[in-house]
Amino acid sequence: MMKRIKKRRLQRRFDLKKSLYHSWKVDLKQHYKKCFLADMKYSKIYKFVKDPKEYEAVCKVLLDNYELIFEQYLFGQGNSNYPSVSMIDFTNLCNMWGIVHKKDLSISDIDRLFFAVNFEEVGGAAGDLDDNPDKELCRYEFFEIIVRMGKLKYENQKLGLTVAQALQKLLDDYIFQMSMRQEWHGMRARDIWTLEVHDVLEANQAGIRQFMEWYIKTKSSKKGRKIVNLDDIYEMMGSIPKGANQ
Repeated sequence: MMKRIKKRRLQRRFDLKKSLYHSWKVDLKQHYKKCFLADMKYSKIYKFVKDPKEYEAVCKVLLDNYELIFEQYLFGQGNSNYPSVSMIDFTNLCNMWGIVHKKDLSISDIDRLFFAVNFEEVGGAAGDLDDNPDKELCRYEFFEIIVRMGKLKYENQKLGLTVAQALQKLLDDYIFQMSMRQEWHGMRARDIWTLEVHDVLEANQAGIRQFMEWYIKTKSSKKGRKIVNLDDIYEMMGSIPKGANQ
């Protein structure tokens, strides 16, 4: 008597940890403190918050609200000169938050604070970052200017707040209320972390890598740096011949 062999259909499922995207950190919260400590090595907040207890209180407010402020930075750089934020784009962000007012925090005040953050490029014990643009905000400078704006705005209102209290009030009254966010994680989970996309990328990764290395060296607006910005993507798409299968 012959035994019947049961056929089983293998069902493949996308596994992020075994995929080409395995290095992506899904749980960002566990990394916020590491990022914050790295930021504070370069920050100049200690220069205008000289009292140790007050400095500690300011750091606590920043760390407690790191996720929100970081998301504002991501939104800002995504709509500016990635990976930094230009003066014009930061001013636009301030207008979106609704914090600009001629009596307590004017556009000229924000410009002045922007220059103050960028002025002395050797900040903190570790010195400055080699690739930090002189007239744009990198991450630690973005956090620093938020503190400076809170301090100045409520000093002008003569509310008698500490710097930490002023920072928290700025976050609560404006930035929390009108926070700007990029829909980046949902897009990845929905459209990119799939078997179909992963299979195509895996089969063509050698050619894609070779193309990107060539593009960065010869065509990118930031030649020599491993960065491709939105304008570069537009240029790539514009070079596709008409009628090509898109």
